[in-house]
Amino acid sequence: MRGSDRDRPARLRLALALPGGLLAAALALDAAAGTLTVLRALLWTGLAVALSAVLVPPRITAGGGRLAVRTLLRTRRIRIDRLVGARLEGHTARRLLLRDAAGRRIEVDAAAVAASPLLRHELDAGARHSHTAGLLADPSPVSGPAAAADTAQARALFRACGLD
Repeated sequence: MRGSDRDRPARLRLALALPGGLLAAALALDAAAGTLTVLRALLWTGLAVALSAVLVPPRITAGGGRLAVRTLLRTRRIRIDRLVGARLEGHTARRLLLRDAAGRRIEVDAAAVAASPLLRHELDAGARHSHTAGLLADPSPVSGPAAAADTAQARALFRACGLD
């Protein structure tokens, strides 16, 4: 895969540091209160593991006409060179919803795509190919892959590609 979410390592460190800090604080407070037992330590550890499982960001990769989003439980893939539908949803947490000709659907964090030039380029190339093949309905002109990395300009890129 050629493109990937380059901010994922920082978000992954944060997703693991927060539960680790919670675990350390809970164990320290429990020990200071004199109520720390093996069972309570296991319960606090289980809570920290569950919280980290929820907070781990998905891994987004693109290349070869495909986009993949890998979470802890499963991997979803679509063909971005065969897009038939795409839209941008949400006001606070923007999500890019994509659907390919085979009916597979995927949801991607728009900020993660906006922060990665390689992901933007792959998505742009796939949208252009889909539009040229007549699969992506909106005939809007597609802007180049060199759009700026902030979310507002990424939204403009998505609108120009007909992905809004």
